[in-house]
Amino acid sequence: MQLTFLGTGTAAPLFGRRPSSILLKNGDFTGLLDIGSGAVHSLAATNVDPINLNALFISHFHSDHSADMIMLLHSNGATPGKIRTAPLKIYGPQGLRTFIDGILKLFPETEPETYSLDLKENPQNEKIISNMKVDCFRTEHTVNSIGYRFRINDFEFVYTGDCSFSMELIHSCTGADMMITECSFADRKETADHLTPAYAAELAKEAGVKDLIIIHRYPQTLKEGVEHEISSVYSGRLFFPQDGQMISFGE
Repeated sequence: MQLTFLGTGTAAPLFGRRPSSILLKNGDFTGLLDIGSGAVHSLAATNVDPINLNALFISHFHSDHSADMIMLLHSNGATPGKIRTAPLKIYGPQGLRTFIDGILKLFPETEPETYSLDLKENPQNEKIISNMKVDCFRTEHTVNSIGYRFRINDFEFVYTGDCSFSMELIHSCTGADMMITECSFADRKETADHLTPAYAAELAKEAGVKDLIIIHRYPQTLKEGVEHEISSVYSGRLFFPQDGQMISFGE
C-alpha cells in the first residue's frame, strides 16, 4: 500500500507546493484524497492514468481541495484514444451532489457520456474493495467538512483534511496507526478552523497514533522549528512530505 503526495500545499501560490491531493494505491485500487489544483496532471509522474482512478474522497469544497474535479471529469471524456466505462465513485460531505451538479451545469463538457458517477455523502462503514473500508467524521473546518478513517486489512489511518482541534476530533482519530493532518499556521496566529503546530502535536499525542504526517502548510510553517515544536509534545514518528514523495505503509 502506498501514498503519493501530489500536493502538500494550500491556496497560497508557492512553487513546489501544489494544493491538497494524495494518491492512495492498494493493490489494483487507486483513489485520491482530495483533488486540489494540478492533481490530475501530477498523476502523470505516478504512472496512474486519471481515466483509471477508482474513487475520490473529498473532505470539503474549498477550491484548494476540490478544484481539479473539473479537470478530472473533463479529461475522462476528452483524452484522444481513451474511453472511460467504469463508474467513478466520489465520496464527500453533505452537499456533494449539489457540488457535482454545479460543475456539470457550469462546464457541460464534464458531463459523463460513457460512464456513471456513483456519489456517496458521509460514508459510514463503507466497503470500498474486499480489504478496505472507510468511515467519515466531522472536522468543523466548515459546516459540513469531514475527514476519513480507512481500514486496510489490519492497518488504520486517518486523513483529517482541514480541521479544527476538538475532543470529537481526538476521539475520531484515537487508535489509528497513522494520521495525515494539516498544520496551516504558526502558534502565534489564532485560528478557529485550522491547526497550528501545538494543536497538531496535541491531537496526535492524545489520539495515540504511531505515525504523524503533516501537510497543508502555509509559508509560516515551512520554516525551521516546526518539527521541534511538534516533536517536543508528540513522541511518535513524524513526516513532512514534499510534493511527489511516496510513502509505503501497512507492510
